[in-house]
Amino acid sequence: MMGVAKALGSWRSLLKPGGKLALSEAVWLRSDPPEEVRRIWSGDYPDMGTVGTCRALACDCGYRLLGDFVLPEAAWWEYYEPMQQRLDLLASKYAGDALAESVLRESAEEIAGYRKYASYYGYVFLVMATNDRHRAECADYENRSGNQARFAI
Repeated sequence: MMGVAKALGSWRSLLKPGGKLALSEAVWLRSDPPEEVRRIWSGDYPDMGTVGTCRALACDCGYRLLGDFVLPEAAWWEYYEPMQQRLDLLASKYAGDALAESVLRESAEEIAGYRKYASYYGYVFLVMATNDRHRAECADYENRSGNQARFAI
């Protein structure tokens, strides 16, 4: 995986001046995640940061933040509920197939992990534009009140 800092740096040269970019990134929503949830994410995503670190990375890579929001829990469940239904159907179809059962179990554990730890992690969606004079605007963005949910969904 490339990582958000490297990706933002690489993509910068591909955009025109003032070009727009949107991305989502996994983040910690709290500073105190239990060891179990840290372990879940550490294998696949060891560099997971916070909303603040994503904002800082965007600014450090030459972007002007236009807004951001954390994906609401309802969006996760719009994905996970149909997934759970499909897993239930596939469990009987692939009963006895060790590889398939392993994949199904891993997917079910992902859903269970989110159900248990939704308040600890999520995805931030950032919208930004290229900006050669980004430093002052980044500081201004961080100081604005209500900047944690600039976009309503």
